[in-house]
Formats: sequence, C-alpha cells, structure tokens
Amino acid sequence: MPLDWIKSSSERWVTNLSLTDFITETLKRELQTPTCNNSGEPINLTRRWSPAAEATTAIETTGICPYKGLSFFDWNSDDPSYFYGRQALTDELLDHVRTDNFLAITGASGSGKSSVLRAGLLYQLQQGRRIFGSDQWAIHLMLPGDSPCQNLATAFVDQSSPHIERAEQQGKAEALIKEGADGLRRLVQTTAAARVVLVVDQFEEVFTLCQSAAERETFFATLLGAVECCGDRLCLIIAMRADFVGRCFEQNYSGLAQQVQDHLVAVKPMGRAELTQAIEKPAQQVGLSLEPELVTTLLNDVETSPGGLPLLQYTLRELWNRRQDNTLQLKTYTQLGGVTGSLKQRANEVYDGFSPEQQATARHIFLNLTQLGEGTEDTRRRVAQSSLVTAKHPEPLVNEVVQALANANLVVTSELISKGNQERVAIVDVAHEALIRNWPQLRQWLDENRDLLRQQRKIELAAEEWNSQQRKSGYLLQGLLLIEAKQFRKQHTAEFPLSILASSFIQTSIRQSLINRLKTVSWLIIPSALVLGVVEYNLREAGIKQDFARLNDEGIYGEREAVIDLVEGCRETRQYPWLGQYLTERVFGNCRPLYRAPLAKADLSETDLSNADLSNADLFEADLRNAQLCRPPCPRAALSTQTATAKNWALIR
Repeated sequence: MPLDWIKSSSERWVTNLSLTDFITETLKRELQTPTCNNSGEPINLTRRWSPAAEATTAIETTGICPYKGLSFFDWNSDDPSYFYGRQALTDELLDHVRTDNFLAITGASGSGKSSVLRAGLLYQLQQGRRIFGSDQWAIHLMLPGDSPCQNLATAFVDQSSPHIERAEQQGKAEALIKEGADGLRRLVQTTAAARVVLVVDQFEEVFTLCQSAAERETFFATLLGAVECCGDRLCLIIAMRADFVGRCFEQNYSGLAQQVQDHLVAVKPMGRAELTQAIEKPAQQVGLSLEPELVTTLLNDVETSPGGLPLLQYTLRELWNRRQDNTLQLKTYTQLGGVTGSLKQRANEVYDGFSPEQQATARHIFLNLTQLGEGTEDTRRRVAQSSLVTAKHPEPLVNEVVQALANANLVVTSELISKGNQERVAIVDVAHEALIRNWPQLRQWLDENRDLLRQQRKIELAAEEWNSQQRKSGYLLQGLLLIEAKQFRKQHTAEFPLSILASSFIQTSIRQSLINRLKTVSWLIIPSALVLGVVEYNLREAGIKQDFARLNDEGIYGEREAVIDLVEGCRETRQYPWLGQYLTERVFGNCRPLYRAPLAKADLSETDLSNADLSNADLFEADLRNAQLCRPPCPRAALSTQTATAKNWALIR
C-alpha cells in the first residue's frame, strides 16, 4: 500500500474494504481483480491519527432526545449518532452501491426505509469510510411529488446559492431535463465528482401524486436512459413502499421493471436483538436510563405490530418527554396506552385542546394531507400550506393550526421551490403514515367521506391543470362535469371547502358555459339585440334566463351576480359587446335611449317598441307588423326618415 495514500487518508480509517476499493481503482485496467468477502463491520487495518485525536466531548444529556418520533433519521450531523439496529442492512446496501449502478429499496410502510437509506447508506457514503472515495461523490436526493421532472431538475440546484444564482441554475437544469436522458447525462458528466448518486425517496409518489401519465413516462425514460449511458458515473437509488412495487411491473417503463427485479433489496422487520439496540443504544448516548421491564414490554409489543417502528420511536419520544430522574419508566408507558395507544392519545389530546373553529381546520388539514389509496393503503400527501387556505379556513387560522400540529410532532413543515417564480413555498406533510393508519379519528373522517374527498380532489386537480395552462378556456369544465362540480359546491362546500383557485375555476366555467350558450343562439339574438322585448324573448328561448334562475336556486349566485359575471366574461373574451349594455340596463332597471340598433331582417312583429329610441337604427327588411310603436298618450317612437323608408323594405303595418 503506497505510503502517500495512507498519509492522505487524514481522519479516515483504512479498512479491508477501503483497501480493496483503492486497489480495484488502481488496477482498473489490469487483468487481475482483487476480491474481498466480509460481512458485518469492516476490519480496521490502520489509521493516521492518534487515539487522543478521536476522543470526543461528553454529550450533554439535558434537553437531548435521542428518539425521532414520527420523523425519519436523516443523514445530517446528529441523527446517525442515534441510529441503531440496521447495521447488517446498511452493509448489504453498501455492497450493492459498490458494485452496481442501480438499487431499489422497498419495505412496508413503517419499516424504516427512509431512515436506513439516509442515516444508514447515505451517511456512510458521505463519511467515505466504507467505500474508498465515496466522501467525494456528489449525492442528490429528491422526492418525486406531483412534478417529478421539475423536482429532478431541482435536485441538481445548490439550495445554498443566492436567489438569482439559484434561479439561473434551476432554469438551466430544467432545460437539460427537458432533453431527457441525454440532458441528465450531461448534468452527470459535467459534475466534478467522480460519481453521482441520485436518490429518489418515496418513489411511489410517481404513481400517487403525479397525475400525468406522459410526465411519468418521461421521468422513467430520463432516469433509466441516463443510467444506461452513464455507466459507473451514475448510481440511481430508489426507495418505495412494498405495496407499490407491483406498479413498476405494469409496463416496461423504459427498463424500470427489469432493473427493479434485478436489484431489489427488501427492508425486513427488525429482529429482537436489532430492536433492543434501537431502544437502548440511543439512550446510552445521552446518559438516559430505561427500566428493564419497560424494554421487555416494548419489545413484546413492537414484535407483534408490523410496521411499528414509527410508533416505537413516537412512544419513546413521549416517554422521554415524561421521564422521571432521567429514566424512562414502565408505569408511564402504561399510562400512555402502550405502543399503539400513545399516538392515538397524543393526537386526541391535541385535537381536543383546539377550539371548534380550530378543530374544523385541523380536520380540513389532515384530510388534505392524505392521498386516498386506489387498491392500496392510504398514503401521505404533501401540499403547499397556501393551498389549505379557503374562505372557511382563512390563512391566519391555517397557519395557527399547522404550527400547533407541528409543535406536537403530528405534521412536519418544510420549503420547496415553486414552479413559476422560483420562490420558496411552505409545504406541510403528515409526520408519518403511521398517523393515517393508527389514529381512529382520522380513519373515521376518511372512511365516512371517501367518495366526497375523491370528488373534491377531482375538482382541485382540474383547477390546477387549468391554472398551469394559463387558464385557457379549453381546460374549463363543461357538460356533466360542470353540473357535478356545481352540485358539489352547493351541497358539500360547508364540510369540504374548495380552494380559492377551485372556486374561481367553477365560476369561470359557469360564465363560459353561458357565453357558449349565447354562441349557439346568436342568430336569434344579434339581429334584435337592443330591443328589450325581443331580446328578452330570445334570451328565454336560448335558456339564458332559465340558467340565471337555476343558478339563483342553486345558491351559487343571484341573477344580478350572474349578469355581472356574464357581462365581464363577454368583455374579457371580446364577444357580444352589445350584451353588457343591454343586460346591465335591463336587469338593473336603468334603461336609457339605445341608438344604432342592428335590426336588419329582425322579426319585430307584435313587439312593444313604444319605449325604444330607434334613431339611426338599421331596419332593413325588418318585420314590424302589429308592433306597438307608441305609448299613449306619448308620441310615436322616433323613427328616422333615413332608416324607416320604403327603400329599406321595413314592413310597418
């Protein structure tokens, strides 16, 4: 082993694994290939520093909780110190990354996938002690969300950069990702690091949150195409819930199905010895004591609770909050109701402590944070905090309740970069799916209102699509979909309020529907537009007045509001400019003389024109038989000799 390499290994153990990696790299172009078989901890061969240099200061015990509650263990500077029980699985994952460029991690909800991925695998890669040089690799972590391609681009943006520079990076990254696999290849190959590790956690969101099949296909093709052409420069790691693995096999998905089949590692339930480590070792790190009877009871309860790791961590955190003399006690555990009862009890305490108004908003928040399962269990659903704001749940109230839930560790808040202006937006997420599965109150809300929730989500998704397409009229609701949306808003918005965007979406759809109705009967309306009796008749024939009446009956808005909306819609779309003046004057009782009426060929027979000023009106071939042209004892309606002459063929009898 060259001495200069040992010297350069400052603050790094030289182990049998790192030595093998170094020799493999050195002999990459040689015929001989070294092999190393090792399970468990690596064998430490030598180190550069003295034992005194490794000494660490004592950890302050007061105020440090070594348990994560419902949150996952992350790959930061603190969490890995308290992450125990997954050493063997971490070793297995490291072996895959050492030799392959694709890895799929799967497990049941609550099995600890994200924790072993982050605090186990990624932390060890970051340290560089298990794979030679991995501390120099570039690691990019992302969640797919509802826009996986955009979030893939964001993963390559340095979030610590100033705002303008970050926006420039985002734009360039998005432009490359739009080029597909070749664009991602260029992103990887222009990176200074020897290897890029791209991690997609909660991979199931591609199926649950992304509603565009086309974007889903593009995302898969981009990832798998880049893996194929980048070789060892790119390692793709995905982590997903076990009940969504089957979705990867529904189609080829650009080779995703084969890759998952060939490189799948399952996160199995922890054994009793591993659970003991997860309970006792973190406590030892902070000088915390646990009663032996408590440990035994915890082990017995968790072993019979599949996917119970989040509940275990949450219970331990609650025990820490109620510790006596820096000791976690069995009697406190009993008071909490055990592993399955602690979360339920805490959630009920927080909810019951709210005012009725806050409770309604809390219910609204939790329902929005749950993605309804389609043949699978319900999952978490991250939403922008601003999207929780409705007329019934104003922004100050939403912010207040979200903060209270976050303080109780029932939800977590974070920030993401918005799609449009690259601004940071607040994101809210349920702390863990264990809350969705194990809080009876939330389960009841979901089970009782599942169909209505699906209808609400359908409207909200359509509104978001309309908004993302610059609010083009082609994306508005019409026909049966519009009828269903109006009925939902009338009957269910008290319990399931729509967002401000969705409400505007429905209102605009109604307005466009009325305008479309005008288009279909324009041959009736336009010739007689400014003659009150005729227009009123033709509006009635077109169904417009019935529409106004129905909208009023449905409680959506009254006739006056409907007229205002329709007039505004005509103005915006530059259609039927005469309608605004007519309807405004007709409905609001402010009739004024109307000039230059386009009445050519209009059927005005038996029409009351006694109030109409037809000065300079075009009456060419207009049928005025039996029309009332005067109002006793008022003079006859003013008919200009230029417009009511024989040569205009006006039939006045």
